Amino acid sequence: MTRRIFVHTCALVFLFAIPQSIHTSGALADNLEEASSEISVLESLIDENHRIHDLEESVLKSNEQCNQNTDCYHAGKCVTKEDGIKECECKNGTSGPLCKVVDECVDKSNKCGSGKDVQCVFDIVSEKAVCKCNNSSKKFDTITKTCRVPCELYSSDCGDYGTCRRDYVSKNTFAFCSCRKGVRGDRCETIDKCVNKEVDCGEDPTVICALNYNDVAYCKCNKSKQAFDDSEKVCKDCDCGQGSTQCSFVNGKKTCDCKGLYFFNGEKCEDCKCGQGSKSCSMVDGKKICDCIEYFEHRLDQCALCDCWKNGENCTFNNAGEKQCDCYPGYTMSKTGSCVAFCNSTHKCQNGGTCNKVCQCPKGTSGDFCEKVDWCDYDKCGFYFDEVECLYNETSGEGYCNCKRDKHYYEEVTKRCYECNCGDYGECILAYNAKVCICQEGYADYLLKCKRCDCGYASVNCSFKALEGKLCQCKEGYAQKTRVWNYDEVDATCAPCDCGKHGKCRYDNEEMVCECDENYKAIQGKCKECFCGYDGYCDFNSNGEKTCLCDKGFIPHNGICTPCNCDNSSLGDMQFSCHFVDGVKQCDCPDGFEATADFCEDINECLNTSSCPFNTICKNLPGTYMCECKPGFRVLNESLDPKDVGCEDINECEHNGTCISDTCVCINNPGSYDCVCKDGYYMAAASSGEHYNPTYNQCYAKDYSKRKTSIIIGVILAVAIVSVTGYIMYKKHWSSSNSNSGLEMR
Repeated sequence: MTRRIFVHTCALVFLFAIPQSIHTSGALADNLEEASSEISVLESLIDENHRIHDLEESVLKSNEQCNQNTDCYHAGKCVTKEDGIKECECKNGTSGPLCKVVDECVDKSNKCGSGKDVQCVFDIVSEKAVCKCNNSSKKFDTITKTCRVPCELYSSDCGDYGTCRRDYVSKNTFAFCSCRKGVRGDRCETIDKCVNKEVDCGEDPTVICALNYNDVAYCKCNKSKQAFDDSEKVCKDCDCGQGSTQCSFVNGKKTCDCKGLYFFNGEKCEDCKCGQGSKSCSMVDGKKICDCIEYFEHRLDQCALCDCWKNGENCTFNNAGEKQCDCYPGYTMSKTGSCVAFCNSTHKCQNGGTCNKVCQCPKGTSGDFCEKVDWCDYDKCGFYFDEVECLYNETSGEGYCNCKRDKHYYEEVTKRCYECNCGDYGECILAYNAKVCICQEGYADYLLKCKRCDCGYASVNCSFKALEGKLCQCKEGYAQKTRVWNYDEVDATCAPCDCGKHGKCRYDNEEMVCECDENYKAIQGKCKECFCGYDGYCDFNSNGEKTCLCDKGFIPHNGICTPCNCDNSSLGDMQFSCHFVDGVKQCDCPDGFEATADFCEDINECLNTSSCPFNTICKNLPGTYMCECKPGFRVLNESLDPKDVGCEDINECEHNGTCISDTCVCINNPGSYDCVCKDGYYMAAASSGEHYNPTYNQCYAKDYSKRKTSIIIGVILAVAIVSVTGYIMYKKHWSSSNSNSGLEMR
């Protein structure tokens, strides 16, 4: 077809060149006939142009076809139909020629809202449309159809004005803050009434606009025990004490809301209590009113005992809070607020009291004549009144319990009196009403009895102690050793016990124990020096020799744990031994390592080019190395190491290898291969984006359609230009010929 088009074009050019030599009408008729034939050829070329246009439309339509799976969007598959055309087979939820369309994303339901920070995408795993936020820190809320920052359930992420919730009905994957009415934001941080300036909180940085439980905006102070003063627009200290529910400022003045039986005294909430003798406490016009029980009267905001007892009547309190009684004849008011009898030579003051019309009683006594000892109240000396009496000690100002019979002592536990008796080997005496046993030599006081007490020849003193038994005080070089006889009888004696001058010796379950001084340790019954410095632990071996157990990085040197570390941090957790030679640190490095001044350093065997055989790559390892086959090579013997036998080339072209298409030929190279296309086929470069298939290395037939289209369009343009030019020349020639013919006819 192409060759025919070129022939017609040349003929047409030749046609329009002929008229210059035409001189007869017969020749003109022949040329016109030939020109008419060529014009029909031109018309056929125009029809060919229309066919090319249709072909281009077909090519555009073929762009919606696929060559491989990667041409299909959203994990669609490229399949070949029965007519040989390849099309994309789309997953559920996608459609279109190349599966570009996500059905739910174009649905009228407006799945992802109208925000610009979210896009509707297809999830290959669930095969559903999902809403993806552009900001990775935000997630899509299916209820509000907006991107929001999620919160953690049961946390305080949502502050004071919201709750972290997950809506299971809407199948929300994440939990979001559910804010109170009039509050918004990812963390419920924005209060509309505060933004709209419904309240004026001033410029104080410690003041914030908040919302109460009635949804009323108010000014709140950040610091505790402070309240907002609306008159000055600042936070001030405001503390109403323990009984307050709220402290605030009203018109610049502090006020306290008090709870229960508390009242505001102008400064803080004060407890409304009237004391032990009160029925109730109330506030009337800011004043405390106490309702008292019988024998109690209101005194200085308290219910106080007001009783004149048997020697007076009509008990009251004056304005100063002093008790007043109408005393009977022979009695008068005392400083203690009671009616007391007059004292004289007949009625004398007791227990050290002095008479000045009435008895002036010392501390700890009371009564008209100081006859009562306050300490003796509440039966502190028991109820055996025939044995025990309570007396007053003028020196201490307190009472004490005393036995009425001689040679008896008072026992506090039983509150009774017992005879003072220490047994046959001691004498009993009373000292400050307490029993004391004076025992004979070789005996000691044991539970208020004189009992035999002997710790042996090495003892200094023998005694008994309650709950502990016999105690031996021994000479130097001896210690108390306790023995159990017949399972229950316990005896103690002074036995040899010497740990040297650097420790103390004692017995524990009849075994000698040395408690040594610091930096000393017990060995073979003596405290010996055992110190390895502060970077290790000292001990003795079975032969009694000192050994040092040093910390990591230290070794024993001259009896002290000394720094000696050969570890190299660049080699990870590998450890190397270390020792000293003539006081100089030496590293013991194994094969594959070499010692430096500070540590063991790995030897890089790969620097030696002969370390690995042919077709291998050397890989250095700590202390050793390994040989690996180069890409495209394999070990000569799979049971051996490449280091020992080397590697050989892998022939990828066996049975045509990975060049699976029958349009190409595989050529093996050392370590690789090439797929060479057969004549009439080509493999497009990766950068062109056309036909390139790195997975299958396919070759494609050369496409002449584009070149053909370009040639045809060029031919049509050339024909059009030549036709117009020839037509003009023909007209001129025709006019010239007609003129010449007229002259000849004349």
